[in-house]
Amino acid sequence: MLLNKTLSALLGIVIVLICWFFLSTDSSYQLAFKAKFYYQMQDFKKAYDFSQKAYELDRYNRLAMTLLRQSKDALRISEYLGLGDEYMAKIRAMASAFVSGADRERIRLMCEIMIDDFSRLKEVKGTNLYKKASEMMSDFKRLKDELFSE
Repeated sequence: MLLNKTLSALLGIVIVLICWFFLSTDSSYQLAFKAKFYYQMQDFKKAYDFSQKAYELDRYNRLAMTLLRQSKDALRISEYLGLGDEYMAKIRAMASAFVSGADRERIRLMCEIMIDDFSRLKEVKGTNLYKKASEMMSDFKRLKDELFSE
């Protein structure tokens, strides 16, 4: 009985050591762990690059595949937020002077782009990017409703 428990414990330790050795020497998993680190630091570009390299080395690396997808979604949201900030700056610049009919049309188009593009975004685990994007979309929706509701 004691021998069975000892063998079971030793077998478990050996399996853990083999897994640890494999993960520490496999370049795909090393890149995936780097990608995870950068993802947690919210450097989504580096996380995407490392996870893409890891996935190219090993198509069965689930960690790399998951991080690749999450980083891609986070980058898409970051681009959306950047575009929204750019549009808001342009709208503020237009609003500081006389707003012509063409400017009103540009503002309407910017609002519609931001509202429509939001539907293509996916929530990203471990970040609050989606919430920020949702708030930005609400701001553009409110602006459009205030300016163009008839």
